[in-house]
Amino acid sequence: MSSFKRVILLGPPASGKGTQAKHIGKTLTLPILGTGNLLRQAVADQTDLGEKVQEFIENGHYVPDSLIEDLVKDWVEKQKGNWIFDGFPRTQQQADFISETEVINSPDLVIGLDVPVEELERRINCRRQCRKCDAVTSTFIHELPACPEEGCDGELYARNDDAIDSFRVRYAQYEELTAPLFTRYEKLGILLRVDGAKTPKEVTEQIHVHLTNSSTS
Repeated sequence: MSSFKRVILLGPPASGKGTQAKHIGKTLTLPILGTGNLLRQAVADQTDLGEKVQEFIENGHYVPDSLIEDLVKDWVEKQKGNWIFDGFPRTQQQADFISETEVINSPDLVIGLDVPVEELERRINCRRQCRKCDAVTSTFIHELPACPEEGCDGELYARNDDAIDSFRVRYAQYEELTAPLFTRYEKLGILLRVDGAKTPKEVTEQIHVHLTNSSTS
């Protein structure tokens, strides 16, 4: 059995964090917090927070730390301290929040996905999400009119935040705010860097080898 109970996935937009989080969640039997889905649900519910979030998302900007941290803490409290974070933290302040909040605790593994920006832009142009089950797929892989997930025939659509201009704003913010976290976690000795430009299956295999080679004593 793997010893990892708190895992962070780091990487730029469209690097495949969500896809890999699903595989890791199954392997380690850990619940997944995708802040993107969490925030989009707040928008869909038309809460006061959702209205504030929508403005930031539509303009391609990161949502401020103060709007995210309470949501994350509430979610973690329900998971008994075990988790996978997909897309969080995105800033040094958020990383501090994780390490300083008793109910959350520090990660024991951080997986960093490295993908060239040219490949990310190709993926953004091809990315689609299902309106029914929220699964993300690619028109580069699936030339289908509907969601390819088994048992789902939902409509596929391009998200507003996947417009190429919006992506470039988010990528610039990623380089400024999130990329430095690689160094932070590398110094702590818990960073696993992975070539995220490979196929999803190849990336999964790289991660799986590391997870299965680490076991409790």
